[in-house]
Amino acid sequence: MLRVNGKEIPDGWEFKSLVSALRFGQKVKLTIDQGGAEKVLTLTVGNSSHYPLNALLRVPEEGEKGEDASKAKSELGFKLGDQGDDGIVVLSVKKGGPAAKGGLKAGDEILSFNGEEAEDAFEMQDFMNKIKPGKAVKLEIFRNGELIDLTFKSGPLKK
Repeated sequence: MLRVNGKEIPDGWEFKSLVSALRFGQKVKLTIDQGGAEKVLTLTVGNSSHYPLNALLRVPEEGEKGEDASKAKSELGFKLGDQGDDGIVVLSVKKGGPAAKGGLKAGDEILSFNGEEAEDAFEMQDFMNKIKPGKAVKLEIFRNGELIDLTFKSGPLKK
C-alpha cells in the first residue's frame, strides 16, 4: 500500500492509524503497488465492531526501537471518534486513566491539543503520537455549550 486518500503510508503504524479512523459509509481511495504499477481502488468502509483511533498507545517515532521505543510509549486514556459539530468527538475515556483524571468525558469534542487545532482525526492522532510519558497535555474542549480547558499528564503504558 502506498497511499490512503492521497496520504503517503511510510509504515504499518501510519497505515493502522489512518485506516482505524475511517468511518462507516466513508469512501476511501487506496493506492497500491500491483506488479510494479500503481493501482487506485475506491472502496466504501463497511460496518465494524471496532471503534476508530485508539489513543491508549503511542506509536514509536522513526528510528526508535527495542527498549527505547518501549520507554517512549505513553498512555493518554481515551479513544477518538468522528468529527463532531465543533471538534473531534471523544468516543470513550479509560476509567482511572490520565484523561479521566484530567476531567475528560465521553462525548466531549476536542478543539485543540496542546494549542494545535486538528483538521481531522488523522491529524489529532499525529499530535497524540508525539506525547511521551509524564508530559503535560492541554486540551481545549467543547462540552454542553461550554468551552473548557483541561490539563493532565500522560502516563506510562501499562503492559
